[in-house]
Amino acid sequence: MTCLSILTLPISGGNPSKTTTQKVPVLFHLDLQGKTAYWELATYLFWALYSRIFSARKARNVTLAFLRFIELHGAALSQTATSPLSLSHALSLYCFARVSGASALPELDLEKNRWSPIAVRSAATEFDELVAFMEFSQSRYGHVRIGTHQLIFRKATYVGKAFKAPTRDFLVHVNTQREIWQKFISRGHPELPKVLRKPSQKPSSREQKSIRTEELLTIINHEPNPVFKSVFIILGFGGLRLSEPLHFWQTDILPPSYWGQIGGKECSNPLLLRCHPSESTYLGSFGHTKLNRASFLANRYNALPRHKLSNLDPMYSGWKGTKFLHKQMFTPTFLLAPPHVSKQLNECFSEIRSFHQVNQTSECHPYFFCNMHTTHDAYFGQPLKISNLQRAWNLAVKRVALEPHRENRNLHALRHRYICTARNMGLDNFTIQDIVGHSNIESQREYGTEISQIQDLIPRLQMGGGGVKIND
Repeated sequence: MTCLSILTLPISGGNPSKTTTQKVPVLFHLDLQGKTAYWELATYLFWALYSRIFSARKARNVTLAFLRFIELHGAALSQTATSPLSLSHALSLYCFARVSGASALPELDLEKNRWSPIAVRSAATEFDELVAFMEFSQSRYGHVRIGTHQLIFRKATYVGKAFKAPTRDFLVHVNTQREIWQKFISRGHPELPKVLRKPSQKPSSREQKSIRTEELLTIINHEPNPVFKSVFIILGFGGLRLSEPLHFWQTDILPPSYWGQIGGKECSNPLLLRCHPSESTYLGSFGHTKLNRASFLANRYNALPRHKLSNLDPMYSGWKGTKFLHKQMFTPTFLLAPPHVSKQLNECFSEIRSFHQVNQTSECHPYFFCNMHTTHDAYFGQPLKISNLQRAWNLAVKRVALEPHRENRNLHALRHRYICTARNMGLDNFTIQDIVGHSNIESQREYGTEISQIQDLIPRLQMGGGGVKIND
């Protein structure tokens, strides 16, 4: 049990004749052994009040927040007899309980009067105050005391990002811990986002390898970086291999009006040309040319295609055997995306194009996807590395309260999702081969199905036709 008292403590300042006093709220832990004060918190508040960093009202609010945290930690501890909840994870649970109220966590049996829902801004303020105190206690005393337990406060990555974060980003960082602390609660389950619930139908063999569409859409919608967002869309709704978008040149991303120039039909989707990184003769214009991409890179940039670099080179990006639908050795990307996703992709491309124009990146390299936001000047404007993409995906999954590399939450599963969608739409294996670039089905065919025929076979590419619905 914990109680709150207001004590008047003396301040001598080293001169007994000039002793003053300071009123400080003090928490006491009550048990069979008697009453023990939380002197770590009292010391923190004492000097904050004496230095006029805190007002008396703020000191009381910090005390009440810690009192609630003690109650929640004790309730969670009763649910986790084997492994106690860490302080960092308990802070995330605390914020969830403050925003959602006691009714969202009935298994913890919290006092409803003390746990009525509050605004996100207020929860963020309490979070910052608790983190500041725990850091003080850990650095000065080597622990944070909760009841009879002396706990170590290890500042998790999400805590550093959520601390003093803008209100709009605060819950995004806090929610990354939701799956973790949910496992510590044995009775019942808090209401989680729809994307965390299991699918009701047993998937097929191919579908067992693919990410769920609602999870992918949630991840995409919460990704703030236009480069990563557009790559996620291309992988999930365009069926590309992980390394293929990293080979895109700035000339490979074209407006929808260019479909007609390669024998296709104009549609609302942008034209994305998946070109062979060294042998393709498409350099920005459609027509025969003797110069291929490898020669162009050598002549202008004194560089090798990325798949020709050593696999120890950070800029290396692999390339597998791929079929091409055009004599200049490229295949357009056939997006199977709902309208709002296509709109997001076009908006991302516009932002990236503007970046290239302002920073004149074509003077250094021809690649489209590059580092637009980086703290390292040497990497600014440089081509995107596959390690950056993997890291961004892991962070994007955690951002929506999911765990990466579990339940097919990996980048290659996006390609499986695309192939499943194509098969569910009734496309045959030969057409899918042409779309995704597989080279092991009738690879002796010179160029495969014509581009316009593929567009006719796909009922919902936003170019007319009906039939199979792609979920929004």
